[in-house]
Amino acid sequence: MELTARVERALLKILSFHIDGLDLGKGVERFSGDEESYRQVLRSYAANTRSLLESVKNVTQDSLAEYAITVHGIKGSSRGIHADLAGDKAEALEQASKAGDFGFVSDNNREFADIVERLLSDLDNMLNTIKTDVAKPKKERPDENILKRILEACKAYDMDTIDAAIAALESYEYESGGEIVAWLWENVQQFNIDEIIKRLRDLFPDPF
Repeated sequence: MELTARVERALLKILSFHIDGLDLGKGVERFSGDEESYRQVLRSYAANTRSLLESVKNVTQDSLAEYAITVHGIKGSSRGIHADLAGDKAEALEQASKAGDFGFVSDNNREFADIVERLLSDLDNMLNTIKTDVAKPKKERPDENILKRILEACKAYDMDTIDAAIAALESYEYESGGEIVAWLWENVQQFNIDEIIKRLRDLFPDPF
């Protein structure tokens, strides 16, 4: 795939970072050099995992079943971005919590939280640096076809399509109407799908 000079610079910037427990090279390879999509996935991971992590810090014997569900989610999303250290720790805690081994969970949960918190902090630093260094091309306003695609994907709860469409919107700066892009990203992170559908239907009332 032929990359623009802008994307090539961004990829080189990503690969110049070292983040413990995260294989950035494999992440770049997985997304075939699509830097915008890769950054979007990393940013979504950071936003979603931060709220999940807070919910597992005070695990008790009585909350083991709920805890297992949460660490299962962290395991899957961590391995999805090639954060294998966090994924492996989450898997061990998931298995222990499903077995009712509160002693293991209690002994290892703090270390797990520390690993994930360091990962999130390093990701924030990297993404903020790249955002500052890489200028986006400009457009007059957000692409209506992409907004409609997001509406249809929300109706079907197709999160992969939603994430990819928002990543496409975020690859530009807009002369007007750009505030909806930030609003969409924030509400996707909070899974406010009904609110997104309502707002986009207000913009596009006719069926399509």
